[in-house]
Amino acid sequence: MQEYERLAGIRVEQIAYFDVAACARRLFSVVVSLSEGPEKLGMRPGAATMMEQQMGAIKRVYDLLQERTGIKVSEVDRLLAQFL
Repeated sequence: MQEYERLAGIRVEQIAYFDVAACARRLFSVVVSLSEGPEKLGMRPGAATMMEQQMGAIKRVYDLLQERTGIKVSEVDRLLAQFL
């Protein structure tokens, strides 16, 4: 973050807001793709398989969302239990 701020020439504030938005977007994509099919979001069919293989990373995204907000999402809990 320090290097980004140095290069941008500005101090980054409220990064937690961005973290939450990015986490929510990623988790939404994963939940919809794995429950409804990736085609629903305009993704190619193989995207679901790749997401299943990346559940460790998805869990870290979910952990960050919970750390920042305290929010638990039952659908994400269910998917993690299914694939981890």
